[in-house]
Amino acid sequence: MLDESKKLRGYCKRRYAKNRLLYWWFWCVRSYFRSFLCANKAVKAKLKNKGTCCDVLVLHPSYNSLRLKRKQKLIDKLRASGVNVVETVALDENDIIKKKASCGPFLYGRLFRCYEGYANWLKENFNPKIIITDRNGSIYSPFLKSKTPEDPVTFHLSHAVLTAQSSRFSMLEYDYYCLYGRSSLEYLRSLSYVFGSCKIVLGGSVLFDERFKLPAADTSFPLLFLGMGPELESSPEGRKIYELVRDWQQLSGRKLYIRLHQRSKGEFWQSLSQEGIEVLPAETFQESAARVSLVLAPYTNAVVDAALLRRPVQLIAFPEERDFLQVEKYFGCRVFDFEGLDKAVNRHLNDYKKSISACTEFSEFHLGQGVNSVNYINNILLGLLGMKSTSEAIPVDQFVEISS
Repeated sequence: MLDESKKLRGYCKRRYAKNRLLYWWFWCVRSYFRSFLCANKAVKAKLKNKGTCCDVLVLHPSYNSLRLKRKQKLIDKLRASGVNVVETVALDENDIIKKKASCGPFLYGRLFRCYEGYANWLKENFNPKIIITDRNGSIYSPFLKSKTPEDPVTFHLSHAVLTAQSSRFSMLEYDYYCLYGRSSLEYLRSLSYVFGSCKIVLGGSVLFDERFKLPAADTSFPLLFLGMGPELESSPEGRKIYELVRDWQQLSGRKLYIRLHQRSKGEFWQSLSQEGIEVLPAETFQESAARVSLVLAPYTNAVVDAALLRRPVQLIAFPEERDFLQVEKYFGCRVFDFEGLDKAVNRHLNDYKKSISACTEFSEFHLGQGVNSVNYINNILLGLLGMKSTSEAIPVDQFVEISS
């Protein structure tokens, strides 16, 4: 494993230490120190409280992820198909040490012993056939991936369209990688550096099943503005976008709903007492979209959800911002001033059929399976478990390792 360990060190230096010598030194010292504190038995141990064997282990990246239940539709579908699914939250390094959640064999050296030991412990404790992960760039991934035919296989889920917004997508060390669709595959193929290899499945998103549909909208419906996260909305640029939308609504007189970002307190919008602007209560995106004909959006992955629900999108962004999702290619030029916003809204509503057609093209570019995503992914997993034929689905494509 010396060669694999060396390559993984190279990835960690790029990913975690940002190729800075001081950062790299600190990361190595911390990792070596942890390796002496975690359980260090050289062979796999018979765990005293060995968990019940399961078919699928869902490894949530955090307790917040568990609470949000983003993967619940898939989990429910698997259980309805007769699959034994167990959910757990990935431990951080301190908890691995505290709970002695580590065992051998150790093949990658002391630098990675904490992470490798935890991956071994998960496999021993839960004895799954498939491990579902969704934390991009996780250092656990190379150790969770199967090494022998008897090992569980990993199935990594995307929770967004892959773009250059994050460097974490260079990690490809999974058995199977479930992408949203064609645009994500094109992005991965464009990368000059990736770590690892995997089989690609264009499975769509675990958020979308046959219930993720809406009746056709009418141009008389109100509009929806998607609020930004707290960091962006507090920036000068974010404030300008909010003020632009506020001023445009006041002069246009159009009814406008505001959907707050889940982490935002919405102070800007909550403090307004402007006729025609209404802040929506906490509700699903589908419920918000059902109210409207057109979505006004700063840059956000939610535009994919809107297009799938056949609600056209108008991008509001400054010229220097990069259009990672190619929204302008399908829905027309971005806007960043009053005149541009007014013309764009009228353009969409005056030729609504064209904007609806753009929704179909945009969602098909980004989503491989559309509203059939949950069923498709469920069938893939049943196939891997030997409960259903996989001839139609696996693999869609194959990645080979590219060295840094």
